[in-house]
Amino acid sequence: MRVNVNFAKGETECCICLARVLDAPSIGLLCGHTLHTRCSLEALAIPPPLTCPLCREPLPPGAERSFCEGMTALMRGNLQRAGALFRQAVASEPGHPSALNNLAVIALHNGRADEAEDYFRRNVAANPRHVESLTGLADLCYQSRRTEESERLSRRALAVSSEDPHALLCMGRILRDRGDDLRAALDFFRRAARADPRDDDNHFDLALLLLVSLPACTKAEAIEAEAALRCACGIAPSDGRASFILGALIISRKNEAQRAQGARLIETGASLLLASGKHHEMFNMANNCIKMLLGADESPA
Repeated sequence: MRVNVNFAKGETECCICLARVLDAPSIGLLCGHTLHTRCSLEALAIPPPLTCPLCREPLPPGAERSFCEGMTALMRGNLQRAGALFRQAVASEPGHPSALNNLAVIALHNGRADEAEDYFRRNVAANPRHVESLTGLADLCYQSRRTEESERLSRRALAVSSEDPHALLCMGRILRDRGDDLRAALDFFRRAARADPRDDDNHFDLALLLLVSLPACTKAEAIEAEAALRCACGIAPSDGRASFILGALIISRKNEAQRAQGARLIETGASLLLASGKHHEMFNMANNCIKMLLGADESPA
């Protein structure tokens, strides 16, 4: 039996999981009850309800109903209708955090980075502690080489949620690129991989730092890097980057079977990158392999 400790402290809590609503994006219903967005999307595996799951009070027309209907459309893959409904929610409530964030995500999906940035900035201005928009904006700034702003946004996100994987990954990349504190970057990548082990980027960036960026990779770190690359390959087998680097890592082994496996992995990774049109990424992977092989210590058997 779960105890309603947050209610006893006078804190608003989710009527499904009983956690504080301040800890994650939530939906406030006019009946007075509140639930986390994630509780309806993950725990219940259904779209946000159009009635309160506790008292069954129906949602009246307005921002929350538009948002919930938008989430239903989003889960069904209808991005156009979802966007229209999220805009309705924002028209009714200009600072609606989840609607603004979802509009940014839809804009990114459609290749409209400037529009996405505008929605992220509007949300951060209205909701300064909204982690998803802070990290989304930080990533856009990082991709466009605005690293100082990206770092500020990432640190703001970590001040709200200290183990947010997106903020940790972005901080690791910023410190890695800067090159003045690679051990701190390594710590951020390790924390990101622990926080979200299902994201292949967390494992890939961790491995790349260990193998390429550090001035000397110990045998233990080489083993850690290989394990991270194998995780990345398992999570996203069609990506190609991890396969390419993993192949380069093991192709120099003394074991003939491992050398053959390394050659196959390099070939597979190169084919995947070229087939997806990522020629620049292919060049980067080849360059990373050269750096790795020139600075390599003895690879683990």
